[in-house]
Amino acid sequence: MKVKVSAVGNIKAFVPEEQEINLTAPVSLHELKVLAGIPKERGVMYSVNGRARKGDNLVADNDEVKFLMVVGAG
Repeated sequence: MKVKVSAVGNIKAFVPEEQEINLTAPVSLHELKVLAGIPKERGVMYSVNGRARKGDNLVADNDEVKFLMVVGAG
C-alpha cells in the first residue's frame, strides 16, 4: 500500500518535501504522522484527498495525506 504525504506551514520543518510511504497494513493518520517523522506530541490537522479527517481514520492505498498546522484564535 502506498500513501503520499506532504505538509503545510510550520509542519514542513518535519516533512519538507512530498514523500511516498509504503505500508504493509492500514494505519491511522496518527500513526502515519509519526512514520512521516512528525513527533507524536505535535498537534496537526489532517487532510486526506482534499477532505478534513480525524486522526483515528485509517489510510487507504493511494491516499494523499497533508499534515496541516493547528491554528488557534485567542
